[in-house]
Amino acid sequence: MEATLTDSQWQDRRVLVTGANGFVGSHLVRRLLELGARTTVLLRRQSSTLRISDIIERLDVSYGDLVEATEIDACVGRSRPEVVFHLAAAGVFPGPEPSAIMRVNVMGTTNLLEALKCHGTRRLVNVGSVSEYGSGQRMPEDHPLRPTNVYGASKAAADLLAQTYGRSSPLSVVTVRPFTPFGPQEDPRRLIPSTILSALRGEDLPMTGGEQERDFTFVTDVVDGILAGALYAGEDGVFNLCSGTGRSIKDVATQIVKLMGDPIRLHIGALPYREGEMWYQSGDNTRAARELGWAPQVSFEDGLRRTIAWCREQAEIAAPLNANKG
Repeated sequence: MEATLTDSQWQDRRVLVTGANGFVGSHLVRRLLELGARTTVLLRRQSSTLRISDIIERLDVSYGDLVEATEIDACVGRSRPEVVFHLAAAGVFPGPEPSAIMRVNVMGTTNLLEALKCHGTRRLVNVGSVSEYGSGQRMPEDHPLRPTNVYGASKAAADLLAQTYGRSSPLSVVTVRPFTPFGPQEDPRRLIPSTILSALRGEDLPMTGGEQERDFTFVTDVVDGILAGALYAGEDGVFNLCSGTGRSIKDVATQIVKLMGDPIRLHIGALPYREGEMWYQSGDNTRAARELGWAPQVSFEDGLRRTIAWCREQAEIAAPLNANKG
């Protein structure tokens, strides 16, 4: 992936990022700034900018809401992006009503696609989700889409819409589906940061039996894959960004606590499993390796160590990140 990190194609290239204040989005915009891209971000006025507060003055901020077609058209018309990275979505965490999830993820994506079509944008990188697949092991890109929740269904619908626009207009659409990204600035409600923060506070952690398996991918590797998708020579494509290895929740939590010196106990089995729990979610990254030249560069243990170090240094930032829902 070194070619992506130094590729002169990014210097002064006009890009637009939705969801720039989210976990993966905040890492992406930092990388784009490092590469010299002229980076515009679309933010809702009420959204938290905690993750990007130190770089926001270097970004061209356009305020608008995906569900407001005129605002999206104005943003695209003003910034004239050559490449758009679409990460904004609702429903990653429980809370929003199904209608709100569909309105943002489906209708909001439609508004964006219409604006890109109208203003002649050539490349869209649509950042999808493993939730589109549902449950499975070593799932390739042609695995049937069988989402088990509204969020996954809405992301699958958004991807189908994007592909439709790609076939019927000059817009070239590449979709990447990250599998369980983790790393610094992840929402503390997620497994890895919640375990780390509990250990830093010296608080024992109740959890489920932890037999669920997930395919964890370090966030900088996810960003590399997103950028590789933007530079993909083909007209369109769908690519998994994953390690190909499923790890149980129990083993991950145990490894974190061990790396931190066993400061707390894990009460495994103290909590019930969620209704409709997905037991397996791991992917096959063969196509990304073959066509994008992408493969994870950060080992799982190294990623954990980096995340632990960040949480130790930035505990005052890590804890309130769950307020960042934009």
